[in-house]
Amino acid sequence: MDRWLITFFIGAILSLFMPIVPQFFCVILFTALGGVCLFSKRTRIVSGLFFGSAWILFNGFQYNEIWNNNHLDTTQLFNTPHTVIGKVKTIPTKTIISSKNKEGEAESRFNYKFNFEVLSLNQQVLEHPFILRLNWNKTKQNIQQGSKFNLTVKFKPPNGLANRGGFNYQVWLRQNQIVATGYVVKPRDSELIQNFSLKSSPSIRQHLYSQSLSLLPEHELASLLTALSFGERSAIEANIWDVLNKTNTQHLIAISGLHLGLIATSSFLLINMLIRILPLHFFIAKPSKLNFFILSINIKYLTIFLSCSLTFYYAYLAGFSLPTVRALIMLLLFWFFRMAGIKCSLVTWLFLTVFIVIMVTPMSLISGSFWLSFYAVSLISLTVWRFKYTFTGKNKLTSWLKSLFWVQLSLSAFMLPISMLFNFQLSLVAIFANLFAVPLMSFTSIPLSLLAVLIMPFSHSISEALYQLSLLSIEILWIWLTYLAQQPWATINVSFVDVAAISLVLSVIGLISFLSLKRNYAYYFILLVSALISYLIINNEKDSDWKVVVLDVGQGLSIFIEKNNKGILYDTGASYPSGFNMVEASVLPYLKFKGIESLDKVIISHSDNDHAGGLSVLQESIHIKELVANDAELKADSKCVQGDFFTWQGLTFTVLWPLDDPKYMGDENDDSCVIKISDGSSSVLLTGDISTRVEKLLLADTRTASLLKSNVIIAPHHGSKTSSSQPFIQAVSPQYVIYSAGFMNRWRMPSEVVQQRYKDEHIQAFNTAEAGMIEIKTFIDENTLDENIAKSTHSSNKQQMKVTSYKQQMYPFWFAH
Repeated sequence: MDRWLITFFIGAILSLFMPIVPQFFCVILFTALGGVCLFSKRTRIVSGLFFGSAWILFNGFQYNEIWNNNHLDTTQLFNTPHTVIGKVKTIPTKTIISSKNKEGEAESRFNYKFNFEVLSLNQQVLEHPFILRLNWNKTKQNIQQGSKFNLTVKFKPPNGLANRGGFNYQVWLRQNQIVATGYVVKPRDSELIQNFSLKSSPSIRQHLYSQSLSLLPEHELASLLTALSFGERSAIEANIWDVLNKTNTQHLIAISGLHLGLIATSSFLLINMLIRILPLHFFIAKPSKLNFFILSINIKYLTIFLSCSLTFYYAYLAGFSLPTVRALIMLLLFWFFRMAGIKCSLVTWLFLTVFIVIMVTPMSLISGSFWLSFYAVSLISLTVWRFKYTFTGKNKLTSWLKSLFWVQLSLSAFMLPISMLFNFQLSLVAIFANLFAVPLMSFTSIPLSLLAVLIMPFSHSISEALYQLSLLSIEILWIWLTYLAQQPWATINVSFVDVAAISLVLSVIGLISFLSLKRNYAYYFILLVSALISYLIINNEKDSDWKVVVLDVGQGLSIFIEKNNKGILYDTGASYPSGFNMVEASVLPYLKFKGIESLDKVIISHSDNDHAGGLSVLQESIHIKELVANDAELKADSKCVQGDFFTWQGLTFTVLWPLDDPKYMGDENDDSCVIKISDGSSSVLLTGDISTRVEKLLLADTRTASLLKSNVIIAPHHGSKTSSSQPFIQAVSPQYVIYSAGFMNRWRMPSEVVQQRYKDEHIQAFNTAEAGMIEIKTFIDENTLDENIAKSTHSSNKQQMKVTSYKQQMYPFWFAH
């Protein structure tokens, strides 16, 4: 059985490496092949591969076919208003917006984000309801989980920023079975749009959550209590996250297997103790039907039932998130074997849990928390096995402290590669933080927070007191965590290459330490994780001589020029009133991925938000040696003026525009800093948002016209029809054009007319909206470099330049796009 479960797991994993979800025929074929293999003992184990692959691909196919299953025409579906009726599925994330009405009186409106289950679309009841991720901005409505609404919405297919090192929003949407994202359309006088509640019936979870907010003390750390009680972490401020990340204790405030295991164990022991001290003999002394019933049942079963019920309730409070569902399945499976009297090895229990989790929540396989959970359980099991003699002794307290130390040391060491992949940061204080934080929170903060929620319906005062005690324990812990986080040596920034090297070292240590576990399948699970990390290492190509990376920043622009692990940034992307900005979403994650801690230059093409909006955040987050911009408000170190140039590690940056003339310099698109980057052989032209007017001026000037020719052009103004004239394209004569645009943006950039112009010149096009981050690598032939420089023309040798995209080459898996 163990081998079949392992092959099922491997088959499920292998199905993820396909570039697209195959036709439904392949799902049927894999299922049939699995069924055939079951009839023979020799091939029975292989059937798991087929069944595992078929199940994952079936769910992928169902997700992609949701519109066809509901008989909806996708050509008329997206970015047009629709009337939907449905139910709020999650506790909304709420932001308060203060403003003044027409009379000058202060009033509050709210911005909400929530999952919405659509039951009816345009008065048509859906055969297969689907989930939208919606924004509802500046509304006075009170949005609560469980309430039913009639809304007018616009939505589009799931999509997210696709950059190395960044959060993959599209993968997260698929994990949560969200098939589209959109927003609630605001009512206008000229349109008959009404957004109203049909049934205001908040869920029990929402009701308790709202009550807890009113009972929580006004304290900076109070948001941690709602995270521990309900799994809601949206209110946690950035400075608190910073301490948690530096001490590697963020796992303690995300309700997961640790929390459910703690609740299950503590509740079992507590209930068992209460039953022991209750005077049951007083009731049993008198014969009655109740007494006979009490005598006929095993009290242990009652204890298990109550413990599981309490754990189930805690998982419900956490919204049945994927980590809690996995932990709940593992717990229920454990008690099932115990109550049924079935002997089950640790390995069988672990892989049977994996099997059930994949069957119940198949897309959890692409979740990082899935791998973290089962990898952590495997590590704990191996550590207990390896050091089992150390954990036994006459003094139980000493043995417990030893076990806590070795388990925490093992987890801290071997979880390093995976934890570093999340923020590319190595915490040197993690073990000191967790040795104190894990037991303290396990015995105080976590159970007290849950107890506060349990007692809340009966007594608000007792619940408030419990929250105060829980907060007190967190305050004590926070003194220690803050002290550790403030140490200058607390963390070390690491790149992806560093993570890969540490992974290899730990893999070797693991092989040596657990070499005797040849027949323990948990050992093979660790090897599997090591193999996956090795796969990433193999596919991390060596740095070329220099590269230009067009980051995916939606409708905006940000370009990173890199050589010898140093960099120059051209534009930052946008920032928004909500606080979301492209620097934190795309730029900084990529810089962390590459291990770059300072920028030699930052060049701002012009001051439009989609190009310069994230500059202030960037300046606060990373050291910038020189800022180049024409807008006086940016307080730049130097300006971008035609005729200027500078050299950087053998590369020449030549400024072609704007002129040093007041009528051309300002905050308009035509003020954009146009720069040609060249190594004497290959070249890239950065154009900002210039229009055809500037293009004509560049062509009219013989000096600039002769310098326009480049291998790659970043399409002016995101491919707007007001730019990229045919004469300009012919003068540049590029091999590649790259559009930096947002997915299904409202301006419909790049324009079809502009795209056709580049096609007419046989220029290969890339669009960040479709392909994600675009990487332009140059490979310089040392034998021809001097000759090319002498000729003062760029080489047309296509082998010297390679353009790759994130979605097609770097991360080409069906679940990510």
